[in-house]
Amino acid sequence: MVTVLPEHVSHIERDPPVFVIGCEGKIVSSERLPNGRYNIVLLGTRRFRICAEPPRPSARLYRIAQVERLDDSNDPADASRLHALRSRVSELFIDLVSVVAPTRAPEISPSFFAGMDDTRFANTLCQVLDLPAVEKQGLLEANSIPERLERLSVALQFRLAELTWRGTPQAKKLH
Repeated sequence: MVTVLPEHVSHIERDPPVFVIGCEGKIVSSERLPNGRYNIVLLGTRRFRICAEPPRPSARLYRIAQVERLDDSNDPADASRLHALRSRVSELFIDLVSVVAPTRAPEISPSFFAGMDDTRFANTLCQVLDLPAVEKQGLLEANSIPERLERLSVALQFRLAELTWRGTPQAKKLH
C-alpha cells in the first residue's frame, strides 16, 4: 500500500505519483460497496521503498512496482531513550483516549502495552490512530523505532493541543 501525493489525489484514475515509501500488508477485512468499490482494512507488516514502477497495461486494474524491503533500525545504545519515548507516547495516547473516547479510557493503561515489544508498540499506535495521511506517511518514513516514537509523540501532542484549542467538552478534562 502506498499513499498518493496530496496534490494528486484528484487524479486517482490516472496512476498519480505516490510517496516512495509504502507498507506491505495483510487484508484483515473487506467490504464491497454498492458502487462496486471496496473498503479494505490492511494490517501493515513491513515497510518498503519503491525502486521502479513499470508502465501499467490498460487491461490491468492495479499498479505493480519493484521494491526494496526496509528494516527498522533499533540501536541497543538507544535503550534508555527508547524507554523514555515509549513512556511519553503511552502517556500521550492515554490522554488522547480520555479526550476522544472517555468511556473507553478506563480500558487503557500503561500495562495495556506491556506485552508488546517496542517495534510492535510503535507500529500498532501508528496504524490505529486517526491521523491525516501525510502525518501517517511521516511516521512510516521514520527509519528507526526511536525516530518513529519521536514523531508519534509530536503528532499526539499536536492532536491533543488541537482538541484543547477547539474547546471540546472532553478536552477540558486535560486542564
